[in-house]
Amino acid sequence: MVSCTSSSENISAAEKTFEEAIKIHDEVMPKMDKIESLKLKLKEFEKSHPEDSTQIDSQIKKLDNVSEAMMMWMHELKIYPQQSDEASHDGHHMHNSQADTTYQVHIQQKAEIIIVQQLIYGAIQEAEEFMKSK
Repeated sequence: MVSCTSSSENISAAEKTFEEAIKIHDEVMPKMDKIESLKLKLKEFEKSHPEDSTQIDSQIKKLDNVSEAMMMWMHELKIYPQQSDEASHDGHHMHNSQADTTYQVHIQQKAEIIIVQQLIYGAIQEAEEFMKSK
């Protein structure tokens, strides 16, 4: 006999995963101000370093791209209601595909925000190092 995770356990896992994704988002979201600040610094930097305008434009584009990635993640974020369609059958919980789907969606969302987080930190570091090297 195959054992299923009860839907309440799966909903708890989905909620926990969702909360973990939001925690990452909340950590990295303030970096959006840093991105905007760096873009302004790069534009100002370009005035005194016109010979580097291609590289500067590339840095600004990377910062724009990571900012857009964050906005897309937030726009596509799915929050599911905390409801369970548990059905009892001879004392056992039946499989709840909504809870399983919710968990899988939140796993995917968490993976995506981790990627966005890495992109944001990488783009910020790269832009800062670029300006320091000149």
